[in-house]
Amino acid sequence: MNAKEKGSALLRLRGAGATVESIRQMADIYGEDDTLRPNYFVTQKFESAKAITAFGGYALFKGLMTDELIYAQRDVFGAEYLNLDYTLSPVAFKAQIDAFEALQIAEANEKASKERSLGVTVGVVVTSIGKKLSQINKSDMAVASEVTKHNMRLIISQLQSLLGDNTLEVETAKELQTTSN
Repeated sequence: MNAKEKGSALLRLRGAGATVESIRQMADIYGEDDTLRPNYFVTQKFESAKAITAFGGYALFKGLMTDELIYAQRDVFGAEYLNLDYTLSPVAFKAQIDAFEALQIAEANEKASKERSLGVTVGVVVTSIGKKLSQINKSDMAVASEVTKHNMRLIISQLQSLLGDNTLEVETAKELQTTSN
């Protein structure tokens, strides 16, 4: 079995695991055929876990990072594998990885902030609470302890305080017209 076949087999069998060991094994495969590049293994349905193994293994083979560091920054390898420059020095390569990681963190924070400001986050939480609540029925409450019932009353009180009387009064066009005259 040649190196290409070994690499393909590794990705098929262990690549989806994206473990430190699969990264090491992939680096050894690149060592068997130094003309082999990770792009060879990219397919139409290439998953990020396989990218971590294939491209992370290549970075390990090239001596750009340790297997532990590759695994620690696997999110970058999984998402940015086609954008990484493997011709850089180890220090510059690590700086490149760190820059991509910082960008991913900033994008995730921006998305979380946007979802929170649009009410998406609270909507997800409320939906989750509703699903959990739907698991309780009258017969469950018939045998519930007084502590459970007390806790439920506290939850109801919290929900009512969250809803509050925060209703907005909206003036109609007709009301605006009479107040402006």
